[in-house]
Amino acid sequence: MRIRNASTIAFPIQVESTIFSPTERALLQSSHSFPPNSSTERMTIRLKFSKTEALSLDKFIKAQKNLSQTPPILWSKPQITDTDNQHVNHPILQELESCTRIKDFHQIHAQLVVSGLSQDSFVASRVLKKLCTSLSSVSLAVVFFDCLEEPDAFMCNTIMKSFLSLNDPSGALRFYHEKMLPKCVEHNHYTFPLLGKICAEVRSLREGKKTHARAVKFGFELDLFVRNSLIHMYSVSGEIWDARRLFDNGSVWDLVSWNSMIDGYVKNGEVGCARQLFDLLPNKDIFTWNSMISGYVDIGDMVTAKWLFDMMPFRDIVSWNCMIDGYAKIGNVTLARDSFDSMAMRNVVSWNIMLALYVRCKDYNECLRLFDRMIEGGEARPNKASLRTVNNTKTPLPLQEGYKLSGVFKIGSRNLRALQHRAIVCLLKSCAPITETNLKHICNQLPKRLARVSMQNLLDTPQHWV
Repeated sequence: MRIRNASTIAFPIQVESTIFSPTERALLQSSHSFPPNSSTERMTIRLKFSKTEALSLDKFIKAQKNLSQTPPILWSKPQITDTDNQHVNHPILQELESCTRIKDFHQIHAQLVVSGLSQDSFVASRVLKKLCTSLSSVSLAVVFFDCLEEPDAFMCNTIMKSFLSLNDPSGALRFYHEKMLPKCVEHNHYTFPLLGKICAEVRSLREGKKTHARAVKFGFELDLFVRNSLIHMYSVSGEIWDARRLFDNGSVWDLVSWNSMIDGYVKNGEVGCARQLFDLLPNKDIFTWNSMISGYVDIGDMVTAKWLFDMMPFRDIVSWNCMIDGYAKIGNVTLARDSFDSMAMRNVVSWNIMLALYVRCKDYNECLRLFDRMIEGGEARPNKASLRTVNNTKTPLPLQEGYKLSGVFKIGSRNLRALQHRAIVCLLKSCAPITETNLKHICNQLPKRLARVSMQNLLDTPQHWV
């Protein structure tokens, strides 16, 4: 029986033909469904096809088989096996951990590229962390980041955090706009606190608002750390009421949230509002107390600042420095010096506040005596601000002040050279007029490293020669 149109048959058929394999028979039966007949349940028909029809059917069956298969992979992407996911044991990563020079890193990088591991997310994260911490090469980390096909948020956060540690928040913000956003890297809950800190460092309210908008867009606005970062950003940008709105809309607060608002109010001159939050906070830490004392110091209310200082359960150097600075601002030298002498340990800020106070009060001799005590005691190393303050004294500078610092500072320091210059000029003026007899006496009082400076000063002061 030859079937011209199978759709005209009103009952199911069972194909039994020697030219079909079992798979082909099943495929043919599934591609032709017939309505059942009430009088006859099943009828067996033997189909006979010509050679041309059989070839056409073979092509159709092969086409159906090919459509069900997955397309071939033209090239394979290097991947790490499950065994190598124990990354600590990988020899190349072990070499990376022990790497201490950029030259050695280039060799390790070449091995990672050849082995195909450089595109693995875990390995790339380890490489970036190594470059940003131990090797301190953020620029090389950015170059490595450019070669990654699928970077993640952890890699971007590592690089931006490294920029911040190098006091380059502008570089971190530039990396975010030029590298992270163009590659469409998905943000995580660590990215937005970092961005909030970056915007606060660069004092960019516009970028801070963009960060806030993205946090809302990606669903991170209610995250505690993100909200604390945004509160700090708005506070330092002068938008203290936007910060308070974020604070009030939160459902969970921690000590950082309270401290950010109190410190924000203090820095924006709203000491009364800061005090209200301060009184509501049950568990205060040292930062809370210091912020409140600093607020009263800024407005000159040393009575309240002293009362809070006495109420503190414990104090640190910052607490004492706040009180000394407060007394220095109102010109009370006695109380400032009493607080200074009462400190168990001082830092360079403590010394610089007192030095600057004596200069403002024109007590130059006491300033120099305190400066001598600072150098001889070794409690704090003088910095540029210390030398600048001493240089502002309007009194003859003893020679020993000029060369005593030679062992403390590098000879190339601009402030040190100015200090030594003043000491030598004072000595020359005290010995004027200079003759060949006392010239040798003057040079003998100078250390060898200052001999060149002294001779230059002699040439620059011909009026002293006779």
